[in-house]
Amino acid sequence: MFVFTSRSDTFGVVIIESLAVGTPVAAYPVPGPVDILENGITGHMSEDLAASIDVCLGLPRDRVEQVSLKWTWSQCWEIFKKNLVKASI
Repeated sequence: MFVFTSRSDTFGVVIIESLAVGTPVAAYPVPGPVDILENGITGHMSEDLAASIDVCLGLPRDRVEQVSLKWTWSQCWEIFKKNLVKASI
């Protein structure tokens, strides 16, 4: 499993890279991981990383990889586009 220890990283592309090879991710429940991970499916998020690691050790890697297929560049662009703010001039 991959342990994402940051509380302040932005989107966290390394999380998607981990999921793409079937590696579940343990992380804090902060922006970035909460936007990507599905608790109990692709990883686990909690304030207790040791507990999240224990959950991740039991997750099936083939399921993690399968669920990660939704993270295409197209999907990432759509998420980014939804978060753009129209400039007022």
